[in-house]
Amino acid sequence: MIVLVAAVAVMITLTGTATGAATLTISCGSVGQETKACQDESDAWAAKTGNTVKVLAAPQSDNERLALYQQYLAAGSSDIDIYEIDVIWPGRQPLRRFHRQD
Repeated sequence: MIVLVAAVAVMITLTGTATGAATLTISCGSVGQETKACQDESDAWAAKTGNTVKVLAAPQSDNERLALYQQYLAAGSSDIDIYEIDVIWPGRQPLRRFHRQD
């Protein structure tokens, strides 16, 4: 749930209000309440801002989800704007190459 709240905060930061409506794609978990919470929060944010959110269900397995995200990131894909990630993934070696060095 903390990651979901962070994802919604990122959506707000990225697009602000409806003055320049945008469509964002978020990849969320595909298990029960996690999916419902993601969809509900995304819908609420979209209604408030006038933007559109497309919610993609990710694989249920964390390992499958990580592998899929790595494929998207390695390809430089712009298909997903916001990734819901496991809290331990940022420290994993395979993802370090995608960290921004600001």
